[in-house]
Amino acid sequence: GSPGSADGNPFVGDPLADDDGDGGVAIVEYLQGLSDNIPSADRFPKVGVLELDGVSYPTITFRQDPMAVDATRFIEGSNDLVSWIDLEANNFVTHVSTSTDSDGMPVHTYRFNFGFEGLERVFLRLGVNY
Repeated sequence: GSPGSADGNPFVGDPLADDDGDGGVAIVEYLQGLSDNIPSADRFPKVGVLELDGVSYPTITFRQDPMAVDATRFIEGSNDLVSWIDLEANNFVTHVSTSTDSDGMPVHTYRFNFGFEGLERVFLRLGVNY
């Protein structure tokens, strides 16, 4: 880095644009180290299930570019798609693992702290502050 200047890649452009037409807005693609000029829906956040000691936990897995200095992320959950809660801030999720995507980008997986058995339904999403 350079003393007196920020390290990383600044965001440039319209944060809500979808120039590549893949359904992902530019600021989310930026956070994930993707380009809004190249379709990349196969690398968007994914929800899944983690089986652990006989319990099935909802999970969310996503890429996060450590050089994306102009955006921060948060994980949200809802049971009705209307009211959303920050799951990390409320200690409802636990970091499970970090792996590396084929291009070297970190990929993080988080799980709910309680299994599906106690949930009527759950929706997960990755939010981005810019």
